[in-house]
Amino acid sequence: LQVGTGSAPCACTGDGTPTEDPNCKYNPSRSGCTWSPGCNWDGESHFGGWCSGASSCVYTSGETACLGAAGLGCHWVPAT
Repeated sequence: LQVGTGSAPCACTGDGTPTEDPNCKYNPSRSGCTWSPGCNWDGESHFGGWCSGASSCVYTSGETACLGAAGLGCHWVPAT
């Protein structure tokens, strides 16, 4: 479902990688999106960023937990 001139129905997205949280794009609420690990609303996240990497990484909330899982291929992406 498209709105406007070809834009996505909401601004909630994952990190854009093949392992992103696929549920982010279905979150129509800015608040719900920015409080969901791995999701961001136009670069905004209440966690200050999101964890990217392996599929298990994208569900990690918080920089400390993400960096602690670096051995599993996780890395922290700061919010913009």
